[in-house]
Amino acid sequence: MKEQAESKIELIMGIEQDAKHEAESILAEAGKEADARRKASEVQVASILNEAKNKAQAQADAIMRANKSNISVETRRILLKKRGEIINNIINRVEEKLTQKIKASGYKEILINWIVEAAMGLNTDKAVINASKEELKLIDDSVLEKACKRIESFIHKQVEISLGSEGALVAQGVVLYTIDKKMAFNNQIPTRLLRYQSEIRKLIFDELFKDLREE
Repeated sequence: MKEQAESKIELIMGIEQDAKHEAESILAEAGKEADARRKASEVQVASILNEAKNKAQAQADAIMRANKSNISVETRRILLKKRGEIINNIINRVEEKLTQKIKASGYKEILINWIVEAAMGLNTDKAVINASKEELKLIDDSVLEKACKRIESFIHKQVEISLGSEGALVAQGVVLYTIDKKMAFNNQIPTRLLRYQSEIRKLIFDELFKDLREE
């Protein structure tokens, strides 16, 4: 009986020992797995944070590029607006100066040049001229004679120009009509400035904005 009891005790102790070893083994394995999972989690978290950082940086860079582009566009818009205002202001001042020249002694010569230009543009043997009230006072026979002689020297053909009977024009400058009034050449200041607008703007641009040429 005693031997049986001792054998049973040894068996129980053996089982307990095995269970203890197994438990320790399981605990050790569980610890390793937990540690591995913890490290994996740390790596994943670091990766997520890094990815978020990269995305944030990319978004920041994109915002900076967009802002830079917007600033460039806005700067160009303001520059073009100011440039346009300056050019228009200069053209308006040119028109004002020409208006003031009506009373100058050399204005008849300006009128002769405009008449010649209009006559050559109209390209007819006979034409009727009209102008503003102030200018009609200056367009006498001597002005028309000088204009016709100058035209003849250019095209080697005689042209007859006479004053029309219609009311005076409002805008400064001259208008030449064919006798039947079917065709006309407008050489008034507003039309002249519009006609030569590209050349005038180029001249102003070259003088004032040559350092701001578009690349």
